[in-house]
Amino acid sequence: MIWPFSRRSRDNSTKPKLDGSVQLQFTGRMVRIPEREFFGAFSKSPNGEYLLAWRDADPAGKRGGHRESGEGEYLLVQENRIVADGRMERPNDGQVSNAGTFIFSDWRFGDALRSTFYAFDRSGKRLVSQEFGASALNSAVSGEGRFAAFMTAGGNAPDASKLFLFDIQDGEALWSKWPESGRPDRYEFDPSEALLWLIYEDKGRYAFSMTDGDFLDREKWEVERIEWAHPYELSRIGQERLKQAGESLDLQSGAEIALILKKAIATGIDQSPSEHAKALKMLGDLWERLGDDREALDCFQQAEAVYPKAGAKRRIQALTKRFGV
Repeated sequence: MIWPFSRRSRDNSTKPKLDGSVQLQFTGRMVRIPEREFFGAFSKSPNGEYLLAWRDADPAGKRGGHRESGEGEYLLVQENRIVADGRMERPNDGQVSNAGTFIFSDWRFGDALRSTFYAFDRSGKRLVSQEFGASALNSAVSGEGRFAAFMTAGGNAPDASKLFLFDIQDGEALWSKWPESGRPDRYEFDPSEALLWLIYEDKGRYAFSMTDGDFLDREKWEVERIEWAHPYELSRIGQERLKQAGESLDLQSGAEIALILKKAIATGIDQSPSEHAKALKMLGDLWERLGDDREALDCFQQAEAVYPKAGAKRRIQALTKRFGV
């Protein structure tokens, strides 16, 4: 499905000031450009030819961050010459490609949960402008400058918690979806293979189709996420797999689910009595379905001991009656 764009708006960026070479003075992740009385954040293109700088503050630099007015400023510098500049409400997360194509997340004025994604060519011409009913989470532009990924944060709007892939050159959104692997830390593009990689620091990297958003590494992710999932996530995974197994639950899949639930308990879910009891109840249900009633009874009894409101009393009574206790 092709997602509709906001109608293309008039390019409001100012004409670039080609006023000769400028000095770039770096301090950590910030850059100062004395000729423009500018001080702000920056990013560079992978090949180092372009530098994109921005300041989320009013023109006087007196009001930054959250505010109701006072547009921020951005500059595109190529080999120490300003080739494009402009203003937007709250420019953030600027990134520039090897072709000089650059993107921004505009965090917008006021308290409303909203943001706007922008993409420009190297001359400052606006190519994409799309507003969202959610805050911006993160974004990236491909090395050659044709594609961009943009992820929104949570909220109640239809476009909240979704990943969008844009074709900047054609000015359209190719697809949007909630990525099954969760919110990524960063992205990598492989246009030649039509792959978008979602990167999770110290966890893994998983491929999605740039064509339709299909999750190509689902099986790999299902296996690997067990290694790094939070205890509460592990409990949810165990519950999902137990439900998916249904009547076809066998000893092998049962043993795998049991390991997941036991790992959830061992790695921290036991710090919450109610969640601990929930995991024990799932284990009890698992063993009962596999025909191991004594193991099931033990799990249900543990659940009640951990959390008296676990709701396992009837299961305990039924099993003890079955044993004639």
